Amino acid sequence: MATASVIVPVYNAGEYLAPCLDSIAAQTFRDWECILVDDGSTDGSGSVCDSYAARDSRFRVIHRENGGVASARAEGVRASAGEYLWFVDGDDLTHREFLARMVEAARGQKAPILACRVVPFRDTLPREEPAGDCRVWEGEEAIHHLLHDKAIDYGLYNRLFRREVMEPEFLDNGFKYNEDLLANWYALERAGKIAFLDFGGYFYRQVEGSASRKKLTAPFITQQWQVAGLIARGRTQDTIRSFYYEKLLYLYSMILRQNHWQEFSYLGRALQGFIRREFSAAMKYKTLPGSMKAAAFLSLLPPAWYRVICRAVLKDRR
Repeated sequence: MATASVIVPVYNAGEYLAPCLDSIAAQTFRDWECILVDDGSTDGSGSVCDSYAARDSRFRVIHRENGGVASARAEGVRASAGEYLWFVDGDDLTHREFLARMVEAARGQKAPILACRVVPFRDTLPREEPAGDCRVWEGEEAIHHLLHDKAIDYGLYNRLFRREVMEPEFLDNGFKYNEDLLANWYALERAGKIAFLDFGGYFYRQVEGSASRKKLTAPFITQQWQVAGLIARGRTQDTIRSFYYEKLLYLYSMILRQNHWQEFSYLGRALQGFIRREFSAAMKYKTLPGSMKAAAFLSLLPPAWYRVICRAVLKDRR
């Protein structure tokens, strides 16, 4: 049994796939297996997967009809056997020492979930920065860092999970948007703690026209709202309530920033209604940043007025 199982969902990754797989093959830690889930690719990505499996037995390929990235990851987990799980997107790159450093830190800290820094890039990798220390958080502190700490991120790709805290059903959770956040939430509920290694171990490729940059749709809004609601449901902790309120402020501002914003006016009214109803309570949240409290105050303005402010000062997050 390999120490680490690397799960790579592959769908039409094109020219980026081979560099991604090369970066996995170049890991200085050698005790791994890589499950390549060809999710119905039509651009030859499946053949690229087969070629890597033919020359390195640690690569294994599953070919299947297209079912989406979440179910592809879940299928990869079911086919894997490693002590740790690592999810890599087929158009990204990995630091050659990701597994070596992360496995050592996870074992040393007895961390069921260990995250590292995500390094965004476009054409060339930025210069490597020195690594820092490893921190471990438990209980409500762990929840706070998952929901509010941008260094930890909402993704799955910059983490090692012990197998027992990440079930296939956590990944294939029925959502297309913020499904990674929900999977992380389920895993943290089981693990009870999360660690962070200050190390730029995962290189996230920013591609124009990627799924995160397409035209706004109603499911993009409603599913993020639903995921945040599942996390916040029945919970009174300040850090969770402030996360939920901030998410709704973000979604409302995103609607108003669109050229076709009136197409989503019904969602905007619903979001603004909640923001208004919870305004007094939100002003008392200790973990809601001052900038978000100011945004909440401004969001009480008529939508057309607040839209001018949003379009002038805000940008969409990845």
